[in-house]
Amino acid sequence: MQECVPPPFYSKQGSQHWLNMTTQHMQQVQPLNPHQARAQFLGMVSAFPMFGSSFFYIQSLNSASIHAPCILAVNLNGLHFLNKDTHVCYVAESTYCLYSYVCEHFRNLTASIFSLEKFVLCCQF
Repeated sequence: MQECVPPPFYSKQGSQHWLNMTTQHMQQVQPLNPHQARAQFLGMVSAFPMFGSSFFYIQSLNSASIHAPCILAVNLNGLHFLNKDTHVCYVAESTYCLYSYVCEHFRNLTASIFSLEKFVLCCQF
């Protein structure tokens, strides 16, 4: 059992506790067919905030609130900046905030392009 449980967690409980928990869980999942087991597993892990993330190691960053080096996790919930050693999230930006930021800059860019087109049309002979 000790080989299956990470040491920080194993040391918090006795080996008998882990054995009892494992036996109890095995009795609960044994009647499931492979499709049901897969669905149950995905249901549990999809609740984790980092589920479906792509991870990037950030070596340097020009930000007062985000300290590099760090790890950037990108998923449907947004951007998550994690401490490179503890993996604790210390800054998170929601997808909505990112969407608003991109939309605002896209509107500004579109307005600039439109103004430039009008200028070019006015200057043509």
